Amino acid sequence: MRLLDIEVSVNCNEKKVLVGSLISGKTEEKDNIKVSFEEIAEGKCNIGRIKVDILRRETWDTNGLNIDEPIVAEAYFDELPEKMTCMYLYGPWWTRPAFVQSFEDIPDKTQVLFCKNKNDFTCILPMVGDDYKTVINGSGSKDRIQFVMDAGIAGVRHVDETMYISSTAETLSLAIENITKTLEKKYDIKPREKRKYPEMFKYVGWCSWDAFYKDISEEKVLDKAKEIAEKKLPIRWMIFDDGWLQDENDMLNDIAPDGKKFPGGFDQLITKVKSETPVNWVGVWHAFGGYWAGINPKSRLAKEKAQCLYKTVNGRIVPSPYNGRDFYGSWYKELKAGQVDFVKVDGQSSMPVYFRNDMSYVKGARLLSNELEDAAGIFDKNVINCMGMAMENILSRNETGISRNSDDFVPNREKGFEEHILQNAYNSLYHNEIYYCDWDMFWTEHKDALKHSLLRAISGGPVYVSDEIGRSDASVIRKLCLSDGKILRLDRSAKPCEDVVFEDVTKRGLLKINNAGQICNGDTVGIIAVFNLVDSRQTGEISIGDIPELKDVESCYVYDYKADTVVELNKDDTISVSLNREEYGYYIFFPKDECVLLGLIEKYVGFKALLSSEVSENGIYRFKLREKGKIGFVCRSTVEKVSLNGEDITNRLIDRGSYYLVDINGSPEECMLEVAIKRRMEE
Repeated sequence: MRLLDIEVSVNCNEKKVLVGSLISGKTEEKDNIKVSFEEIAEGKCNIGRIKVDILRRETWDTNGLNIDEPIVAEAYFDELPEKMTCMYLYGPWWTRPAFVQSFEDIPDKTQVLFCKNKNDFTCILPMVGDDYKTVINGSGSKDRIQFVMDAGIAGVRHVDETMYISSTAETLSLAIENITKTLEKKYDIKPREKRKYPEMFKYVGWCSWDAFYKDISEEKVLDKAKEIAEKKLPIRWMIFDDGWLQDENDMLNDIAPDGKKFPGGFDQLITKVKSETPVNWVGVWHAFGGYWAGINPKSRLAKEKAQCLYKTVNGRIVPSPYNGRDFYGSWYKELKAGQVDFVKVDGQSSMPVYFRNDMSYVKGARLLSNELEDAAGIFDKNVINCMGMAMENILSRNETGISRNSDDFVPNREKGFEEHILQNAYNSLYHNEIYYCDWDMFWTEHKDALKHSLLRAISGGPVYVSDEIGRSDASVIRKLCLSDGKILRLDRSAKPCEDVVFEDVTKRGLLKINNAGQICNGDTVGIIAVFNLVDSRQTGEISIGDIPELKDVESCYVYDYKADTVVELNKDDTISVSLNREEYGYYIFFPKDECVLLGLIEKYVGFKALLSSEVSENGIYRFKLREKGKIGFVCRSTVEKVSLNGEDITNRLIDRGSYYLVDINGSPEECMLEVAIKRRMEE
């Protein structure tokens, strides 16, 4: 897709002026409004920039841009896409996909547009500038799209901003990758791999939200912590979510815990939790503005911290975009003294509400994010960013690494799982490029618990549950991690396979999600999870080529997790999958070798339990695992002998042809599995 021209309208003083149609490098002027547009090549991307100047008619001229949709540019391209997937803001906080075939059907506030063209793919990222943010709207026409810019302020007379970045490539993933590289090189936005993944999120956690909602208390936290210890649940961190603060009318009164709910404060409580249970880290929740509606102007807190707070024109009091680090910093210092290790910061995409007609919400998001991240240094930047998928937030945080990837898990929402998986899978297409994606908490006792647990296992991000007291199912949690709670984590966020990126899988077909993880010998193992979100039985196919990291692999062993079977698959072959509504499948792809370890097969990502592998000169395969359990491996030749830590356990081997199983009970400690193959022995 190549831009042909762009038609710009400017809204000022309640008047809409069509300034003219521009090609790159051209300037038009009408009614004292001058507009110029330029598209610049940058690496494998094109960057569209626009300048708007409202010229002064006379000395006391107050003419300026309107607050709503001040600049609208309708873009024409040399071809129309065959299909599009629009990642649009369906509320202030989150994006979800819309699958369309015409520009006129693009939903408003589309943040990223994926296009399937006749011979290639295009990704268009409407950009966030210094003060203005651009989104894509449907124009009501089949042959053009609208770039709509706004800043949430009126009266501006000069705009000079980046409007979009686009890239066209032979695959969609390459187009997205090109844009990510440009964001880093030209705009200094760190990609995911250059951000820190906090230590505590390498382990399974628990959050109070769906367990207690706002009715949290010291007593309830201790009861849950006691359950974690008694059931030996592999949970190593906790979050005290909303409800622990002192608030009034959704405004913050004090930074200390509510004395009625937490009479002893945090220090004594958290010390007790950490000393008497397996929990090693505790975090707490707060909103970006202190609390949902900011800080209570009548509170002692507002008076004491007045120098680092900001009063907006609509009367809200929030941490100052200019020195709010002093507010966050003093708060975090108190929390740190109370044994708190990290924070979850919610409501981050509130900037258009907080700063409307006060300052550019783009600028507010950037400044306030900098203030918070600087203050979070006391926690070593260990932050879960939440309710912050508006692009002004995504591109403003340049230090913290974890970001929520979807709307909340809501236990009793009708078709909640379908919406949850749809958002997380498709949001990861772009969100994963900058952040480690957090797919939210879930309940282990729930009608969709196994499907949710599989999603978390393949998510590549934090894994945490929110079970009520007495409702934790240890067997579900243990599929996700080692005995010490360490997650068997994949290398990126799970994404839809490219052949379903442009298909509405809620209406037809199967949703196929892929991910991959490198193991100790340098090989990469791929996974595909398949879900039916349609009311009738659906059929599809999976192949090695569905996993980008395996595109050059000629053949694989494919382990069917649910059927507990192994088949061989060549590059050009497929496996047929047929599922009823709410059914799912899970397949693990191992590059073929003489002897291949499948790992701890009762765990979703059990191959990540492999610590080392080698072949001795006399043909004995040695696999070192992080712990004992039910171990699977595949051998092309007959197995002669199997040993565990030097002890012959061949008589315990279950032979299923070329697929072998051995169930090793005992303490969760490292072990060495040795496999001697008959052909090798004879040689």
